[in-house]
Amino acid sequence: MSDDPIPKDVILKDRFSYPNWFLSLRFNALSRGIWHLIDPDAPDVKRSTGPRKLPSLEEYTAESNTQLKKQHTQVLIQWQNSHLNVEQRGPTPEAPKELQAADLKEQYKTDLKRLKGNIRKKVREAFKINAKYTNIQT
Repeated sequence: MSDDPIPKDVILKDRFSYPNWFLSLRFNALSRGIWHLIDPDAPDVKRSTGPRKLPSLEEYTAESNTQLKKQHTQVLIQWQNSHLNVEQRGPTPEAPKELQAADLKEQYKTDLKRLKGNIRKKVREAFKINAKYTNIQT
């Protein structure tokens, strides 16, 4: 038996092996100088908010309007910075009209199908990984 307190070949098999596995992972990552890349407690880590929820048509419409307003703001800033002389700028870019749910219904359906397809693909990949892991255990 080795005198090394940090096991090197720890396999995560179940929740009981997690402490040793995590300790080994952290030690090895720290010794290689990459812990900051995989540290789950780092302040800039995006936390999962639970299962992914597909947006409703109303949420989709609100997000689309927000994006349009952001784009308009950027165009307006570019327009203002285009010429120092106000007379040389040309007409002020018009603000976009606010979109209604009816305006976006077809685009929403298309995007929703694409999102569902992506989610199905990720679920299939997760099942494949789970099957491989199960086969390795047996």
